[in-house]
Amino acid sequence: RHWGVNVGRFPSRYAAEKVLLKTALAEMSTLDGTLRKVVQRPQGFDANFLGMSRESADLACRRLAARNVSCFMIGPS
Repeated sequence: RHWGVNVGRFPSRYAAEKVLLKTALAEMSTLDGTLRKVVQRPQGFDANFLGMSRESADLACRRLAARNVSCFMIGPS
């Protein structure tokens, strides 16, 4: 369970946390039990869900893409 998904980069921590919460509620079945994490970068705040298997990260991204939510998988570092 070393995979995750990124659902965007935002100008503030608040905006990133808001999107994480909204996304978690909309996709409870695939994101239940994941860790919501905001990562500060020089370009902004990344909104990530972590602690997933590769398969669940792939499924989550496909389901989010179907809702027009931009998403990419984060592999083990």
